[in-house]
Amino acid sequence: MSNPPALQQSALEQAGAIVTDTSLRISNPIELTWEQYEKLGNFLGTLGRAYCWWVGDFLIYGEEIFGEEFAQIEESLPHSEQTLMNYRSIAKHIPPRRRRAALSFSVHEAVAYIEPAEADKLLDRAEENRWKRDQMRDARRELFHNPVGELAATNSEPVSVPVCPQCGKPL
Repeated sequence: MSNPPALQQSALEQAGAIVTDTSLRISNPIELTWEQYEKLGNFLGTLGRAYCWWVGDFLIYGEEIFGEEFAQIEESLPHSEQTLMNYRSIAKHIPPRRRRAALSFSVHEAVAYIEPAEADKLLDRAEENRWKRDQMRDARRELFHNPVGELAATNSEPVSVPVCPQCGKPL
């Protein structure tokens, strides 16, 4: 059984946890304060919300620095090639300055392939209303299939439905 990387191990240890590839144990559960427990929960929450972004950004850097060679890193990551390329593509289409920490990766994914200004309006609404993925998808569909309201198309030309550049499916 291997231990997680030193940086991750250190952060978890500061929160009072011992981790392995298959477990998380509290080092002194009897002495654990609510503040330590809460700190660990906050760290795990951040880790869960940020993970897809981190992997996507990691792959973008690898591609920029190492070119085709970066694909070899896929063996180190516990995901299919398609999942990794999805993380990379979403991270590339929604750069860090446009990401909303309060929204999940899947909420961002739902608008990654539409025009950035429209996507940002939807992300603002999602953040304001605490939307989940399905609510964002519904809003995106409404925008492109029945354009009404502030996000409506301003001309009388038909609105084209965006398609995923990887698989060609409508979004």
